[in-house]
Amino acid sequence: EVTISRPFYMQTHEVTQGEWRTLMRNNPSRFSRSGDGANCGYDCPVEMVNWWEALAYANALSESFGLQECYDLSGCRDRAGDDMECRSVSLNSDCGGYRLPTEAQWEYAARAGTTSAYYNGEETPDDIAWSGEGWNSGSTHPVGQLEANSWGLYDMSGNVLEWCWDRYGPYRSSSVTDPMGPNSGSNRVLRGGSWNHSAVGVRLAFRNDSDPDTIHRYSGFRLVSSVF
Repeated sequence: EVTISRPFYMQTHEVTQGEWRTLMRNNPSRFSRSGDGANCGYDCPVEMVNWWEALAYANALSESFGLQECYDLSGCRDRAGDDMECRSVSLNSDCGGYRLPTEAQWEYAARAGTTSAYYNGEETPDDIAWSGEGWNSGSTHPVGQLEANSWGLYDMSGNVLEWCWDRYGPYRSSSVTDPMGPNSGSNRVLRGGSWNHSAVGVRLAFRNDSDPDTIHRYSGFRLVSSVF
């Protein structure tokens, strides 16, 4: 049992290629206007972004609005090919800027008060999720085209997996409040499934994980900010 005690805002859709390009001055996505995915463009979610790069974007977005950065990434550097390599990061959970959601925050927001496998309450995710089963999409799609959940959040299932803050590990057996994930472990959590997942893989309870240095054509993110 999980209790969320602190309110937060969440972006209504995944960070798009256009938003990334405006802030970071590049576009790492495979499904770009000049790459694979003829129907994709700057309104599609950014992908081929590792966990560290998602943190860097969050800091850059915070700075652009004059807000306090949430992450200390002073130990990071860019590798050849513009991939970011880091060894450690510290989070200021009381920051005023943008950050990745915790896994608990992500699922709380995705469910929007529902307890069903999909937030539309149906037996299939076809109306809410670009996935490899119902739509057989084969690539990402522009955000916000399918049905939102009751809190107005789009693509919480399908399109791209979304990085979360937490390290991957088993849930605690006892009740917890505002969990931040395990204190140790190498992989980070991804939630929501993607265009490459079956209907099972875009269920709200489905969990995935990956090395934070790894990039995938089916992984992206969205950000949250605290309410004070």
